[in-house]
Amino acid sequence: MKKTALILFLLSLCLSACKLDTMLGYETVPPEALYTITMPPTSTPGPTYTPTLDPNVTPSPVPTLGLGSTMISPEDGMTMIYIPEGVFEMGSANFDKDERPVHPVYLDAYWIDQTEITCSQFLKFVDETGFKKSGFSAKQCEQGGDHPIRANWKAAQAYCQWAGRRLPTEAEWERAARGGLEGKKYPWGDQAPVQNGAMFYDGENCFESSTVRVKSYQPNDYGLYDVAGNASEWVADWYSEDYYDQTPFDMSPFNNPQGPEDGIFRVYRGGSYSTDSNSLRTANREGMPGQNHFGFRCAADAP
Repeated sequence: MKKTALILFLLSLCLSACKLDTMLGYETVPPEALYTITMPPTSTPGPTYTPTLDPNVTPSPVPTLGLGSTMISPEDGMTMIYIPEGVFEMGSANFDKDERPVHPVYLDAYWIDQTEITCSQFLKFVDETGFKKSGFSAKQCEQGGDHPIRANWKAAQAYCQWAGRRLPTEAEWERAARGGLEGKKYPWGDQAPVQNGAMFYDGENCFESSTVRVKSYQPNDYGLYDVAGNASEWVADWYSEDYYDQTPFDMSPFNNPQGPEDGIFRVYRGGSYSTDSNSLRTANREGMPGQNHFGFRCAADAP
């Protein structure tokens, strides 16, 4: 009897405690709430696609252009050198008036031919287009197809257009010819030229009566050959003695100068086998009527 009374008393205490929790705002937490319950998804996701690479195919790398990059022209097989965009110092302060003053020029990136256009390349153009032979010196090609062609300005322009390119501007030519050597007299520095460094007339010996094969001498630091000597080279610009004069009325543009709008003479650069060492200077500028025969190389805009 006493045991039954004790059980009833303890049960009444438990019921009183439960009522007290409810009165105080507490709720009894069910045991299942102590676990993380993951509900099944409302929809089943589709399969994940994982591409597979063909082991027999090598992905083509995306080319990164930089100084020293080269490409081959599909028209004439010419190796072209990439010149990145940038600013260089054009002209000279200590020589001819038409080279003054030294001034900064910005150029967009471009490609330029590694060598002067050769006789073989030009004769291919003549064969395919029927270009008039009066526009170039065919006799010079008797020495070999790897000598630079000597042509008039219009023939040079026509060739570059046929090859999908153009004549370089005077500024593009000078920057490429300098090879990164700012303020130097020659493509190789300030040292006087010698017979094994460029094809020119040294005052005593014109040790060949004409041009020599392209690549007969060392290239400059950009990889261009014969930017001094061998054959003088046409560029796109009209010649003006004061085009680079920094006066308010004759100032050439800082960005990609194209030369004067008109003129009588065209600019040629670089000196030749028959000129003295002064003409080999990188900043040296000359103008001649377009019918005179000089060499040339082509250029192209870079994307």
